[in-house]
Amino acid sequence: MARMRRHPADAPRQPEVVLHIGSGKTGTSGIQGFLARRREALLRAGVLYPEAMGAARHLHLSQSVRPDEHLLRSLVWRRGSYADPSSYRQQHREALDREVAAARPERILFSDEGLYSLGPEPLARLRTLLDAYAGARTVLVYLRPQDEHLVSRYQQSVKTGLTERLADFAEGDHAHLYDYEHRLAQWAAAMDPARIVVRRFQPAAFVGGSPLTDFLDATGLDLDPGPAAHRRQNDSLDAESVELLRLLNLDAVEHSDERPGSIDNRALVDVLLQRPRGAVLTLPEATMERFAARWADGNAAVARRYLGTDTLFAPADRSSRTTTTEQRLSPDRADALLDGLAVPSERRARVRAIAEREAGPPGGRR
Repeated sequence: MARMRRHPADAPRQPEVVLHIGSGKTGTSGIQGFLARRREALLRAGVLYPEAMGAARHLHLSQSVRPDEHLLRSLVWRRGSYADPSSYRQQHREALDREVAAARPERILFSDEGLYSLGPEPLARLRTLLDAYAGARTVLVYLRPQDEHLVSRYQQSVKTGLTERLADFAEGDHAHLYDYEHRLAQWAAAMDPARIVVRRFQPAAFVGGSPLTDFLDATGLDLDPGPAAHRRQNDSLDAESVELLRLLNLDAVEHSDERPGSIDNRALVDVLLQRPRGAVLTLPEATMERFAARWADGNAAVARRYLGTDTLFAPADRSSRTTTTEQRLSPDRADALLDGLAVPSERRARVRAIAEREAGPPGGRR
């Protein structure tokens, strides 16, 4: 497996910059939490995991190179208290400058799955930003089978305000994320010269049996993962909980002028994760297979270029999962689930009405 080179003792004055770009839903939260907790140990080893771009995930790195209109719609902006996009960028860039000057590291390690989907112009701005620090650049990306990733990403999107059903979501244009060959070519062109390390996000491919130990191997970081190696992050909600969140999102969009994709459901998700878990929402097997087939040629090209093989992913094994393809929640079940959430009575009535509408005959559903 590809592994990042380590600096020799006579390392250049400018540090190597390592960009862990995700992609999303590939164990990034667990990796980022571990790196944040081990920040001091990393620094003793000459590796800076900066706080300026985020305490754990470096979400300010990707946001700072995106256009103003994207930044102003983001949850990052809504949760902060910034005067304008320019001051937002300046604040985080100056804080990063101070950290780098104080640490004088051999390597600077960034981790932000938001980087993965950057287009050409944001990538060019990222390159300019990194050129101020980097003597060399390495990009580490984890790739997951596209059909599995789609279902996982749908759930994550509902957590932040998506109102579509999974079947409709799957019909969208996903090439900007799932054409891995094109995506990596954009990164290679923008960051040249850079080393791109590709790893598979499949349990059978993990060094040490976990995403974290595989990440430590890929980056050459000499840290003991301990219990964190097998700690689960971002646990999946069951189908009922996902559908309840979608109904709550519809209510927020229809009655509170919220934007899909910009709703903070973290408190609700934390409560829903505590309830007994039922079947997980997925797509019919034939739909999953058709979706996966769309990317087969590009996947083979990625495997040949970056891994020296003809196959990027092992065949999927879904036999151990309890799943359902039905995305429907009766009004009575919606009431029962809402009993455990701090939802005002007025809103509960609206959500029940939406549940009645959405659970109706297919022709009457939105």
